[in-house]
Amino acid sequence: MKPIITETTNSILTSNFEDVIDLPITRINYGDGNVGVESCWKLSPEELEEVNKTGVIYFVCVAPTHPPICLSPYSSLSGQMEGQYDTGINPFEEQTCKVCGCTWNNACPGGCYWVADDLCSRCQGADQ
Repeated sequence: MKPIITETTNSILTSNFEDVIDLPITRINYGDGNVGVESCWKLSPEELEEVNKTGVIYFVCVAPTHPPICLSPYSSLSGQMEGQYDTGINPFEEQTCKVCGCTWNNACPGGCYWVADDLCSRCQGADQ
């Protein structure tokens, strides 16, 4: 993926590192006291094929933590983000597998990952 300039880009973030490219962004003031930063990324044909195949995108932040983010195919300025934040998941409740009862903090022996909001990878297929 590569960051691209959009019609709303109003700033460029730069780095002191040679191997880090500039990041065009749109600084947003939502008018309710909240502010945000939006960047737009263009997928290569190979990346698009992989996303179409797997349905996933990974986010990596080179830092010990990052603020809450929203990944979306829509600009937050487009008006098409309505309902994008409502995942139906309470972030303060621990996810639990409906089959084996494992949780984020108490995974299956040998490890597992979430394939659905209430199903771990070890139990995928066993929920039928």
